[in-house]
Amino acid sequence: MTAVDADSESTRAQVRLLALLPHDRNWLAAITQFPGTLFFNISTLAALAHNSTAKQEDRRVWRPDLYGSTLFLVASVFAILAI
Repeated sequence: MTAVDADSESTRAQVRLLALLPHDRNWLAAITQFPGTLFFNISTLAALAHNSTAKQEDRRVWRPDLYGSTLFLVASVFAILAI
């Protein structure tokens, strides 16, 4: 998908929905951000489900999630390197 030159730009390429592309930085950014999104959603849902007061909700919901934040930062590095 990323290796395009003057000879191959007009030829059709087969679409691969599930492909392992560990050297493609765009793919690495996407595959890293996906679990980060899941971590954020799960932690937010758990915090909302277990809170009963507004003070507890402010403390637990808005506290950054360590795993999600780390994965988002790593995905951002891959995305910047892809550019």
